[in-house]
Amino acid sequence: MWIDINEAVTILKTSRRTLDRQVAAKTIESKKSGKQRLIWIDDDSVVNSSPTSPVGC
Repeated sequence: MWIDINEAVTILKTSRRTLDRQVAAKTIESKKSGKQRLIWIDDDSVVNSSPTSPVGC
């Protein structure tokens, strides 16, 4: 799914600068929609980054 770069920072648990570098190096798929940069995130990345609750809660 295509998401805003700011959402991608949160989901991928990385910095904005790192994502900018990956976009520039074309190691991550991105596109522009108007003035907005969108990042392609597969569903597995979203599922694997979901917060988990501590054991016993």
